[in-house]
Amino acid sequence: MAAFFGIDRTYFDEIDEEKRNELIQKAMYFYQKDGKEIYLYRPNKTPKSHDETVTYFQKDREKSLDEEYLLAKKRKQQTIQEIEEQIEDKKETDCLLTKISHLDRGCDVYEITSKLFKKMKKEKAFLKIPYFCELMNVWKAMLLAYELLDEKSLSEEKVEEHWGEDVDFILHLSDEIKNHWEKEKTWHENYHKEVRKHIQEKQIKNQKEVGHF
Repeated sequence: MAAFFGIDRTYFDEIDEEKRNELIQKAMYFYQKDGKEIYLYRPNKTPKSHDETVTYFQKDREKSLDEEYLLAKKRKQQTIQEIEEQIEDKKETDCLLTKISHLDRGCDVYEITSKLFKKMKKEKAFLKIPYFCELMNVWKAMLLAYELLDEKSLSEEKVEEHWGEDVDFILHLSDEIKNHWEKEKTWHENYHKEVRKHIQEKQIKNQKEVGHF
């Protein structure tokens, strides 16, 4: 068992609180083999080069890693359920053509997101987090632009360049998105106003013609 889990055999005897906490803080690796989930406290294979190794420094945590993993899986299921509900609104009573359009738009959004995540998986290990942060910066800028995110909720901690959340970039991109959206919204509102005006004028004209005959 010590060899399998990569843990010193003394941990399988009675241990004190200090050793217990040390064990909980160890990084746990997850694998799937023959349809079964396997958890190890060491990498499953020896890296071929230094580029394949990544060192993580675990912070103090209230929950153990296995508890956090179960919560993360539960969150994944909730997220998937929300995505399904957003793509197919079962309360919608519109015609079939509208339902098809609603489904297609929803699939377009999540297919693009899926492509971005696939791109992230193909990146080298040390580029995965920067790539993820880049996506989050763009998405947060959109949330901020559409008033779905409060500016105060952005990280107040100034991080080093190329690391984590880039607040300045988020604010700049948010302003660009907001200005573009205001132009689009104004154009469409004016267009529909003209359409409604044209329809009303046509109705009035038809009524006059009917009254004349």
